[in-house]
Amino acid sequence: MRLLVVSDLHGSAELLGRFLRPDDLLLSLGDHLNVIDYKDLSGVLAEFVPRETIESTLAAIQSGDLDDARRRMATAAGSVPNLFRLIRVTAEKAYDAMSRAIPCPGYFIYGNVDFPEVLAPNLGDDHHLCLAEKLEIAGRRVGLVSGHPPGPYSFGMPGEIPATEFSKRLHEVGAVEILGIHSPPSIPGLTYDVAAARDEGGSDDLLYYCRLHRPRLVLFGHVHQPQLAEFVDVELPDEPIRYINVGCFRDTHRLLEIEPHTLEARWLTVD
Repeated sequence: MRLLVVSDLHGSAELLGRFLRPDDLLLSLGDHLNVIDYKDLSGVLAEFVPRETIESTLAAIQSGDLDDARRRMATAAGSVPNLFRLIRVTAEKAYDAMSRAIPCPGYFIYGNVDFPEVLAPNLGDDHHLCLAEKLEIAGRRVGLVSGHPPGPYSFGMPGEIPATEFSKRLHEVGAVEILGIHSPPSIPGLTYDVAAARDEGGSDDLLYYCRLHRPRLVLFGHVHQPQLAEFVDVELPDEPIRYINVGCFRDTHRLLEIEPHTLEARWLTVD
């Protein structure tokens, strides 16, 4: 069995599925849906919202005028009849196709652009959505926590949850050796996206949890092109914490393999 970790599929499950084996075990760390790809403007929104509206909204985000960006999207949403129902139906089909494409058992958490109430019922029998769960995998304690606490570029997406709820979920899980969440702790470099040239923000509550419980591996995604993809906290030399951004699979075609006995991590690339 290979223990594999991926994040930010954003609609690229078919490519991943061709790489996976039936006896693998997959941990998927959120943002499975391709709402909008900033590079080519493809995605769910592009099916219903005019391209010029998407372009102007992204330009407003890039300039830092988030209020204008939110107004533009609200106006667009109001101009498309039944937009949210249309998006929901599209999301249902996308999640169903994702689950069918993945041939091995898997545990999933949701990220900010996911639709939790749509994701859960569209997963197959061997695929499980985890809100705040502690699992034992190959003798290791693994914690998986869904949700994305609001950050500086939040848009009220369905997968966003209050910071207090995120903190509660972390502490419900308690001490583990491997922790999987969607977004990073508030450590400079881990939160900065060099392609977008902005700090996406991180969770103070997650950082507190990690310093309290000292998990060996903390795995996440969300920041697609991080300034720092990995950081090792050696404040307590006998209990180091290794933070790893698993990356955006849609862009990099990479995922992480964890060796459960040693907790060594190595990158795998899907051709």
